[in-house]
Amino acid sequence: MIRAMCTVLSAFSLSLALSLAPGSSVVGVAHAAPDAAEPTDIAGLMDELKKTYSGVKSLEAGFTQVQRSAVTGEIRAKGKVQVLQPRMARWETLGEQGSLFVTDGKTMTVYTPSMKQALVYEDMGATSGGGNVDVLALLDDISKLDEQFKVSLTIEDNGKGSYRVAAVPRTPGNYKRILLTFSRKKYELQKVVFEDQMGNETELGFTNLRLNPSIDQARFRFTPPEGTQIIENGGL
Repeated sequence: MIRAMCTVLSAFSLSLALSLAPGSSVVGVAHAAPDAAEPTDIAGLMDELKKTYSGVKSLEAGFTQVQRSAVTGEIRAKGKVQVLQPRMARWETLGEQGSLFVTDGKTMTVYTPSMKQALVYEDMGATSGGGNVDVLALLDDISKLDEQFKVSLTIEDNGKGSYRVAAVPRTPGNYKRILLTFSRKKYELQKVVFEDQMGNETELGFTNLRLNPSIDQARFRFTPPEGTQIIENGGL
């Protein structure tokens, strides 16, 4: 579960620069002018992302997640997320097997209502050494994408025209590669796919995204319901 949550946080660290697919409502971001010259290389695209999405401090959205593994097959989930700088995140998966991941940047909690159990950890973003990407640090700025990853660009001919960015960690860690697909002109993040070292994939998409909403910091502190079993450091 912890690996999955870190994958989720990586998605948000790479998607503070996103708006959603056509038809979604985005608040608080001024897009580049439609008639502006479009970038033709990765340096140009990174410049446009930085200009378009500078100043993003918070987000909230609905999400869909698909995990693919040779062992477990395909697992789908949906829910909602909130992110607030610096280093705060709340990720709530809905349904009978739902769960809640929340961090205030210092303490990380994974709560499973069906088990009435909460695993509490020192925040993993602060201890993600050993070659792993500091996913919460990346939340601060999309510009850090090309600091921690080697990035390359292809322009897809998919009927809509999209930029596909392949991001390979500069230091080996959990992820082999991350693929991000951005729309042309507005630079909307259409899809993000994580490939880990074991060949597993996690694909994330977002709906009803709002950028820079006002979010109470209390949302990122976990208050256990009565009867919850608290396990410090995940029982390790």
